[in-house]
Order: sequence, then structure tokens, then C-alpha cells
Amino acid sequence: RYYAGDALQRLQDDIESVRQSGYIELQDIDLNKSYYVSMRYNNGILSIDECEYWQTYYYDMSGNYVKKDDLTLFPQTQSIEFVGDSAYITAFSFYENNAFCTK
Repeated sequence: RYYAGDALQRLQDDIESVRQSGYIELQDIDLNKSYYVSMRYNNGILSIDECEYWQTYYYDMSGNYVKKDDLTLFPQTQSIEFVGDSAYITAFSFYENNAFCTK
């Protein structure tokens, strides 16, 4: 209920990819390390530059722990806009390297 447009399609594609992998993936954001850098509002779209740190845990289909990834930085810009009467995340832009993240 938070996504629309390209962001919704990307989420649906990610869910299907996980289903095909044979693993259950749980992603955890580290809220103590993650932070936002800036926000802009232009032509009805709020763009937020964020530096998010995520870790993914993998379980087999029986629920047994398999492994986890290292904590990883994901610099991104989220775009939020109104669709009808509700605000939705409509797009993500992910960046290579540290982009605008300095911490």
C-alpha cells in the first residue's frame, strides 16, 4: 500500500526473484547507521536522498538459518508523490559507491 508505478513493479520483481531462489530472505535496516542527506520538492514530487545500511539473512524453505550478508550501504533517492488522494513511493534511484554518503 506504500508503492505505485515503477517502485511497485520493482518490488513485485524482487519478490518473484526471492520465490525462485529457494530461500526465504529477511532484510533488516540498521536505523542507527542510516540517515537522510537532503530533500527536494519539484513538480509535485518529493525526492529524498538517503544513506541506508541493510543486512540480508537467508533461511531455507524449512526456516533454518543458512547465512547472512555483510551490512551494506545503499545510497538512494526515493521519490514520493500523490496518486489520487494518497502519497506513494513511486520510484527509487540506487547509486554505486558511496554517492552522497559521507558517514
